[in-house]
Amino acid sequence: MSSFTSETKRFEGDIIYSITYVQLPDDLKGYESMLPGEITMTISGNKSMLRQEVMGGSQTIISDETSGTGEIMMDMMGQKFHIKLSKEDIEKEEESMGESTVKSLEGSKTILGYKCQKGQLINGGQTIDVWYTKQIDATHKEFEKLNGFPLEYETEEQGMKMRITATKVAERKVDPKEFAVPEGYTTYTMAEFEKLMGGGY
Repeated sequence: MSSFTSETKRFEGDIIYSITYVQLPDDLKGYESMLPGEITMTISGNKSMLRQEVMGGSQTIISDETSGTGEIMMDMMGQKFHIKLSKEDIEKEEESMGESTVKSLEGSKTILGYKCQKGQLINGGQTIDVWYTKQIDATHKEFEKLNGFPLEYETEEQGMKMRITATKVAERKVDPKEFAVPEGYTTYTMAEFEKLMGGGY
């Protein structure tokens, strides 16, 4: 978990990010309006939840720092999947991505009133430029090694370069029920879901 000064209290509430597509592969050009445009992150205690609309539905990822487990909920084309991720599932995924390292870079800027420093996360051959603040005491699962919380980052996957920027930070009391699985979802373990998908997930 990131270390913070005694001046900060543990954050609870929502952080909303917008997604800008800086570069797209040729087969996706012209389809920007159909691609996800926003990510909502809800944080309460040691739990965090990432939600985004995707083509034909939505995806939710829940991380539990205390137990080291997680959950994925996918509502796509009329089908609702709930995948339970064990501690072993997550450790296996992290091992496959390789060791991540963080590098501090020169530069600072203010995002939504929070002073941010520039850094770089190198993870499994992927380099992510990130602006992070020490004024928000929370953990972002993808940026656990940062000594701070990311408010803007750029990432590139399969020829798609995206800039994800925080547009709103809203502190509020989060109801634990928000992390519950809604009705209508079928629950699988990761092994069961991979078998269902023919090992292609």
